[in-house]
Amino acid sequence: LSNPGTHPILKATAILTDLKRWHAKQGNREGELEALLSEVKLIHSNFSKEKERLIAINYLEKLLPDFRNVPWWAMGMASLAGFVQSEPASDSLIRARQIAMKGHDAYPSSVGGKTCLSISLGILAPEYHLSSMKTDGINKRTILVEHKNLSMLYFRSYRINLESHLSSHTDYSLLYNTDEMKTLLSRAPDYTWEIDLPPTPDFRRHRTYVTPPISRKGYYVVLSSAKKDFNETKENRLIGVNIILGDLVILSRNLGARASEITVLSGETGNPVSGAQVELLRRNYRGGDQPKIIRTTDDHGLIRFDVESSRHSFFLVAKKDDDITLDTDSLNFYDSDSDEGPREKHMVYTDRSIYRPCQKVFWKVVAFAGTRAQGRFQVVNGVKIRLALVDGNYKEVASSEVTTN
Repeated sequence: LSNPGTHPILKATAILTDLKRWHAKQGNREGELEALLSEVKLIHSNFSKEKERLIAINYLEKLLPDFRNVPWWAMGMASLAGFVQSEPASDSLIRARQIAMKGHDAYPSSVGGKTCLSISLGILAPEYHLSSMKTDGINKRTILVEHKNLSMLYFRSYRINLESHLSSHTDYSLLYNTDEMKTLLSRAPDYTWEIDLPPTPDFRRHRTYVTPPISRKGYYVVLSSAKKDFNETKENRLIGVNIILGDLVILSRNLGARASEITVLSGETGNPVSGAQVELLRRNYRGGDQPKIIRTTDDHGLIRFDVESSRHSFFLVAKKDDDITLDTDSLNFYDSDSDEGPREKHMVYTDRSIYRPCQKVFWKVVAFAGTRAQGRFQVVNGVKIRLALVDGNYKEVASSEVTTN
């Protein structure tokens, strides 16, 4: 234990082994078991490879039967169930629940028995998550449901006037946030539907794609619920997504020198869309967004925006006939590095990311220079560099001054 070169895990397991022996001499079987569980948890948590963790699990499985006659055995079964639950095997949750129920059935009123029951109920708990495309076409698999232990899901969708919303919203997000979505429950939905979800006998999340039965283009908020009444409780979460259904797609390309090229395409065919009106709007979190510049795409679906150096962020809205779409990614027109001359930078390399006490740190520094606009960089020799090593409180521990070769 006094050797600084001994690995910390070896030191900790030696201490826990001594503690197990002490409890065994005292005849304290539950204390001996708890020391064993601490040892296995230490090994399991500090090794990430499946084979290494399996050694710890097999070790616990081999020794647990010796403690079957004490109530703390149920806590051992809870620990074992937790280890098995984290395995990547397809049947790991099935096996984990079986282990947990054995612990609960043997000592249901003990702390370990109650922990086992909690693990079992957690595995059986229904759960789902919703995600979607930001923009998509009509009659496409726009929504993805990841679910387990759930047989049915209900949906309500609400059509929102996108232009009116953008002119009045004051939130950081351009589209409806979670709280705003739930206020829509007070009005009649534009579309409703429900889907049957396939069973999940392995208790793991499965994926089901959903095609919204929406026939009209536009911006929609889609809310989902495991209960038909959409009453949100601890047992029933309401989850919502924003989707814009239509055919327009916006692509942007930064040209440098405070200019961007915008292309509007058909999402269905990939062809350029001419005659589409594109608005460049400035983000304004205090009182809605106002049009900054309006352009119409040419025969190639192209337009160009030139903006004086600005610290504001912008976004794009494209419209044509009954079609409208929004690019929520920020468009910036800051002065960039491309306007500057050659710049010198440094990259620092170490032989590893984590070190034990007394280990030597091997390092090197690469100095290079060039211009981002040209994309040409080269290493630079003769550069004097001071490298400092600091601790967690940013206090300098050591330093070295070198010159690149």
